[in-house]
Amino acid sequence: MAEVSFAVADAYLVTAAAAGHVRHVGDHAYSAGRYVDPISLSRQCLIEHAPPVLLADIGPLGAALRQAFPDTDTLVVRATADAVVDDRLQPLITYVRFAGPAGSGPAGPPGPPLPAGLALGQDTRDDDAVRGWLVTALAAGNRSRGRPVDEDRLAEAADAVLATPGRQSIVLRAGTAAIGHATMLCDQVDEVSGQAYVELFDSLVDDDAARRPGLAALVRACAAVAAERNLPLIGNVIHPSDSAGFDHSRRVLARLVATGWRPEYVYYECPWSAVGGRP
Repeated sequence: MAEVSFAVADAYLVTAAAAGHVRHVGDHAYSAGRYVDPISLSRQCLIEHAPPVLLADIGPLGAALRQAFPDTDTLVVRATADAVVDDRLQPLITYVRFAGPAGSGPAGPPGPPLPAGLALGQDTRDDDAVRGWLVTALAAGNRSRGRPVDEDRLAEAADAVLATPGRQSIVLRAGTAAIGHATMLCDQVDEVSGQAYVELFDSLVDDDAARRPGLAALVRACAAVAAERNLPLIGNVIHPSDSAGFDHSRRVLARLVATGWRPEYVYYECPWSAVGGRP
């Protein structure tokens, strides 16, 4: 596989500057723009790039942002996984790359076969089931952050995922019943780095007994698709805003790291009331 990098690319900075998104705090340049979440309609100030000095203490940055983006609900900032950030920035989503356990091939180890009665397949006739699972995942992600959700907007977002060029859904079956899926977006390009990748958008097994072997098989199948394309497989972990949910998400992330996933970058969130000064 070609070298993988999700670091900010010079081409992104040139494009952001041409669009008027590059601003400065003293000698430090950052890119910022408005973004409205399509499900919660939250109004965000989205920073896709900022140097470490501005992230370690967002006070100077926040003061500039409050003037530039007054009609805003929250600040969302992208940083590398190893960045040291201000404690007002709380993890929102961690993006992880599947590298496979040490010593494995690009798609990871072959793993044990699925238990009898379970099988993987792809069939567009399963799209109604996949759509329902996507709605469930999108709703849960928003509610975990305390955001309101609207059923119509959830349905529109799920339909948009299904209609994305390069979307593939691998379905887990128990006999003839679809009991789980892994939905990938195979033609993704990260705007900030220019890195092409396969995104594991969502995976779920709706059966307790089949969950562990089913999810493992689904991930192996997705890793194989990415390996065939010579692209990295990227997944994500959403961090709920409540302490119990946040702790659970950190345990999930630790389990992923133990099974061959590597954090690449993180989106952090800060309430607008805490931007530009301590609440």
